[in-house]
Amino acid sequence: MPFSTCALDGPANALALSRDSHLCAVAGRTVFKVFNIDEQDRISEKVNLRVGKNINLNYSCSDVVWNPDLETVLATAATNGAVVIWDLNKSTKCKQELVLAYHKRTVNRVVFQDANLLLSGSQDGTMKCFDLRRKEAICTYHSSGEHVRDIKFSPHEVNSFAAAQETGTVQIWDLRRNDRCIRQFTAHSGPVFTCDWHPVDNLLATGGRDRAIRIWNMQSAPNLTHSFSTIASVAHIRWRPNHHNQLASTSQVLEHKVNIWDLRRVHFAAYNFEEHKDVVTGCAFRSQGEILLSTGKDSMLILRSFEYAIQPATKANPVAHRFNAEDSIALAVWDKLKTGSTKRSTYNVGSNGRKGVPQSNTEDVQSACRSELTVFKDLGPVSISSDYHTSFLRLARSYRLFGAPFQELCEHNAKVAADAGMVQVSQTWKILRTLFPAQGELDLKRNDPVMQRSFNDEKAASQDEMSRHNSVTNSTRSRHPSLKDEEDVKSLLAASRDGGESTGGSESDDEEGDKDDDDFIDSEVYSEDEVEEAQEIHSSFYPQPRSKFLTVISLPVPPTKLEVDLGIIASMLRQCVDQGDVQSAVSMALVLGPRIKSAVRVEERSIWITSYLELLSHFELWNISNQVIVLSADIDCIGTMNQQSTLIYAACDICDRPLRGAPSAGFCVHCARFASRCSICDEVIKGLYVWCQGCSHGGHMDHLREWFSKHDQCPTGCGHICEKIVRESLPDSRKAGSS
Repeated sequence: MPFSTCALDGPANALALSRDSHLCAVAGRTVFKVFNIDEQDRISEKVNLRVGKNINLNYSCSDVVWNPDLETVLATAATNGAVVIWDLNKSTKCKQELVLAYHKRTVNRVVFQDANLLLSGSQDGTMKCFDLRRKEAICTYHSSGEHVRDIKFSPHEVNSFAAAQETGTVQIWDLRRNDRCIRQFTAHSGPVFTCDWHPVDNLLATGGRDRAIRIWNMQSAPNLTHSFSTIASVAHIRWRPNHHNQLASTSQVLEHKVNIWDLRRVHFAAYNFEEHKDVVTGCAFRSQGEILLSTGKDSMLILRSFEYAIQPATKANPVAHRFNAEDSIALAVWDKLKTGSTKRSTYNVGSNGRKGVPQSNTEDVQSACRSELTVFKDLGPVSISSDYHTSFLRLARSYRLFGAPFQELCEHNAKVAADAGMVQVSQTWKILRTLFPAQGELDLKRNDPVMQRSFNDEKAASQDEMSRHNSVTNSTRSRHPSLKDEEDVKSLLAASRDGGESTGGSESDDEEGDKDDDDFIDSEVYSEDEVEEAQEIHSSFYPQPRSKFLTVISLPVPPTKLEVDLGIIASMLRQCVDQGDVQSAVSMALVLGPRIKSAVRVEERSIWITSYLELLSHFELWNISNQVIVLSADIDCIGTMNQQSTLIYAACDICDRPLRGAPSAGFCVHCARFASRCSICDEVIKGLYVWCQGCSHGGHMDHLREWFSKHDQCPTGCGHICEKIVRESLPDSRKAGSS
């Protein structure tokens, strides 16, 4: 059968298979059941363990595991900090055998080392080893972080286990010593949610909130062998039995499916199982890795065969091409397409007569093959600077995105781009400056008394003439070429006046009067663009000299608000992005602010800003990156970026061990001393703390300011010249106050 399902009484948090894979335990906050799986892969309920009169938090489970030797014994991790042992052979209705309440907070994971030793990891930052024969905890292990997310015993070393930490580190412990871990390394940039040992090789797979799965070779020092990204945070990882290069993963949010990854090709999943309607919280393999069971928040237990799994590799395009910012083309072609050696797909037919998925194509796509990459380079001139990195850094550091009127920002950024050799970008800033004039300029045109008097006299004109003027004005405006700057506008006006005089016949007093009046109107009533439009209308309707009165009444009505086609501006920004210049697109969009929001979708702006932030992070421009995030606060996924991972873990400068308790106290429980003491007055520091990045000694700001006004070396006597670092890194006004 393609798959079989079983409805649960509530959302499940964990799933576990017995040693022979015939029993499946599903546990959650409101559900705890054991199911039987027969030879035909049919699921049936065996026993409901959430029964009895005194149902409490011990029945609310976050994890479940079977005893490796006793198929009737289970262990669960409770949300109240207890570890509960269950025995299915008990004759009573309640199968609860033992409650081990040693943790102070929720237990995240439980795992058996053998039939008698059980290890647990909790939110309280400790791991405890229980001896079921003595029915007590015999050893406690303290992690370096606040929470222990996952623990797994190594199949290669009996007494070794890995612990995934909230801080992004993974610790390797020896069960026989609890004073310190034997190995520790940083695996992810955020919390590590899951880890799993390879059943054959000495490999450790980890997954975390940074949406990455990483494979580590633990033979000697931890060595990263594979790293690939997923669509969401990784909640669970399981290696697939009898398939050396494959492992399963589930997501903590967003994705409602189980992905099977092949390490030989990690760009997309080898298999997908998409039957769940909500987040998948647990999965396990049976039948030598050919059957997958999973459960989730949708209150379903699903069993399915790999024969009917979705295989994205069969739908992938074996030919790929890409353009880069310099218009070079890269083309990748599958070698079997070139030789014509591809085979027709063969299908496996299930017991119900339905065709399965193509098998031969999947094996061909996932197997190692030779690919040919051809790069075509455009030998013509390119539109970007030869030293793009230097220009990028210069523009990022010099651009002004806020703190001044729009006109001033555009002028400043245009000058910065011109100085950096980005002529086209500079012209674009000038165009934006012209398209969005200051509000004061429009108000001046609207309230001018000469303008009002001229247009009051125009009432004598007929409606037909007015309609002709409006139509000509619109057509003329649409034909206007874009002007570079104000000097181009003035030169164009001068040329227009010269042309008018030459076509008007002989010069007369009336013509001189017209010219004087036009100059008066040019300088005090209209902007250069409006005068240019008016003179074009004048020449089209009245090729012969006219009186001064007609010259005035034929002028178009000045706009009270400049109409700008935002679609053209949006297209211009998209063209910048398509050409690889996401910096200009984002900077202009941020300066435009609310003006451009209606023309560019939030999702599109989010992609641009995220790409720009990645570039800024690559060049370690953290302050500029934070400015971009603050200016993008209207986009939820961007505005919250600088509010994540703000927790700073402090360590004692005496014993180098993590500080516990309230950070402001600064008391180290390991060496029983205060870590944050002033190097001069030896008092405990509560508040602002200043320290030297070279020797790590510090103290009160006022004390250090006074000390370094007279001395160069550290006040502790360590011999470090702190003042040298200060002079090299800080301005003169703050040298004495920060060391």
